[in-house]
Amino acid sequence: QREELNKIVDISINPIKNRLKLSGKRGYKYPLNILLEITNKCNLKCTHCYKEAGYNKNDEIQTTHLLDKLEYLSSDVYEIQISGGEPMTHRNFKEIVNYVTENFRISTITTAATLINYKNVHLFQGFSNVQVSLYSSDKEEHEKVTLIPRSF
Repeated sequence: QREELNKIVDISINPIKNRLKLSGKRGYKYPLNILLEITNKCNLKCTHCYKEAGYNKNDEIQTTHLLDKLEYLSSDVYEIQISGGEPMTHRNFKEIVNYVTENFRISTITTAATLINYKNVHLFQGFSNVQVSLYSSDKEEHEKVTLIPRSF
């Protein structure tokens, strides 16, 4: 079992020398929550983006590798959150969403919602939470942040 755990978490017998705030359940060997950034690709250019995500970024998690890890974690991890970049730009977004919403107790997605339409909106019904980035109730103010016309 330790070998399997080492695939997910680095384990060391050396004590941690700096002070860390630890949370979770004592004796629990897996994280309770996972934030999964499945791509750096994004259709916006938000001024505050810490990832420097963009439309020309093609680095994304390989779906087969991701689904293997999620299968391993699904019985032990309580909640998963999918993010990006813009997670909807991942080429296998639908497959990832279907797996996550069917196999985790709580699932959340963080999206700018600009790519949601009548053909794909059904994908969101399985999520427990949908977080949408909205920077102002004013169209012009919102687009000053996203740097993309009609992103409001």
